[in-house]
Amino acid sequence: MRTLETASVLTCVTFILLLLIPAQRRGRWHALIGVAVGVVALAQVVIEGYRWQMLPLEVVMAIIAILSLISVVRRKATPSVRRLVVRLGQTGLALLLVVVVTAPAILFPVPMLPAPTGPYAVGTLSFAVTDAARTDPYAPNPGTPRELLVRAWYPAQTTAAPNAPWLSGIERITGVLARTGGLPSFFFNHLVYVRAHSVQDAPLATAAAPYPVVHFSHGFGGFTSQDTFLVEELASRGYIVVSTLHPYAALDAVFPDGHILPNNPAVLPKDPQSAAFTLAAQQIGRQWTDDTIFVQNQLEHLPAANLLAGHMDLTHIGALGHSTGGGSTIQFCAEDARCKAAVGLDAWLVPVSDEALALGLTQPALFLFSDPALAYFPPVNRARFHTLAAHLATPENDFYLVGTGHHDFDDTATFSPIALRFGYSKGPIAYERAFDIVRAMTLAFFDSALKGSNTPLPQFPEVQRGAH
Repeated sequence: MRTLETASVLTCVTFILLLLIPAQRRGRWHALIGVAVGVVALAQVVIEGYRWQMLPLEVVMAIIAILSLISVVRRKATPSVRRLVVRLGQTGLALLLVVVVTAPAILFPVPMLPAPTGPYAVGTLSFAVTDAARTDPYAPNPGTPRELLVRAWYPAQTTAAPNAPWLSGIERITGVLARTGGLPSFFFNHLVYVRAHSVQDAPLATAAAPYPVVHFSHGFGGFTSQDTFLVEELASRGYIVVSTLHPYAALDAVFPDGHILPNNPAVLPKDPQSAAFTLAAQQIGRQWTDDTIFVQNQLEHLPAANLLAGHMDLTHIGALGHSTGGGSTIQFCAEDARCKAAVGLDAWLVPVSDEALALGLTQPALFLFSDPALAYFPPVNRARFHTLAAHLATPENDFYLVGTGHHDFDDTATFSPIALRFGYSKGPIAYERAFDIVRAMTLAFFDSALKGSNTPLPQFPEVQRGAH
């Protein structure tokens, strides 16, 4: 929780619990605490901003402040205050009130993303590109060329500029995020307050350039910054991370000129057992792989005005993906020799072509899966991975993380401690711990594969070999 939100909860709870002390034993100090409750509530709304989860708390705090102010002015407990004490006289009722006013704020906090730990500050930039050679099969108008949004993170010079928003165009996208979890559209409006640790268009740190490049591919229904916890860490350690948003199978794509390519869940049929589902999944994999290939081609011919131009080591290219993006990472590296290393985070392999699975990967690869006990994917996913594993250059790099769900590999793990209740596969592991493990293993792997450091993979008790 944010600082003033925490103060609001603590002062309000303190006042309510002190009401359990008999009135004759409470002095004027209790009323002064009540006035402080109101001051803190007002400061929180003005400085940190309103969100609906705080509304029950703020209403109670306003009532407390008004009654307490009257009490301070009169220098004694007023009948109104005494009536409030009577209503809250029973311990159970007071504790219930504490739960009611604090639970929404605690269960749905403003997510706090972990800060990157590397020696570099982190910058971020975005741009749009259009592949005129491809028509978009998901666009409503036939013949529409494939439009893509790209967001990048890079080592930056330290700057006093404010941190960038976590998600571009988030004001529109929060409703889509909520509806995907079966929640009312306003439920995630507070995500507008989430800030990244990177700075928009910060000057690039050039002393150690050029930097290896890592492509990141999000999951189905995901977005470019869904793994900010990881991509910012890589950038702070001397990588340029390039994330491509894959329209229609992602959250709404809000382009710089304001036009929007909306999320369209119909691109993937509902029945995962049907042949139509498999065909649609593999079409998605094909599109996303071609997106990554096209963006890599664009990186090789960036205009001089782009901050990244001339600062990328295009001989050391890695690929990283979560879920569907993990599948397209496999496809990309199987087809494109420019890819020198691959990381799949709970990769979904149905979108990977049978030919790519049989071909395997000659590049070093690391696969981190969620806990099989939580069974996010059906058995076919593991069966397809077994086909791939027989043709991997580094078959020993197959792990699962005990206690993790599918979404412990992306930022949505920070949304709520009860995320599992509204459709997010969040395991019992603390998201901070999951993030630390994923960051450490991914960084060590890329340092070895792309920078030649021969860094061994770190060991954690939660990391086990080969999910079965």
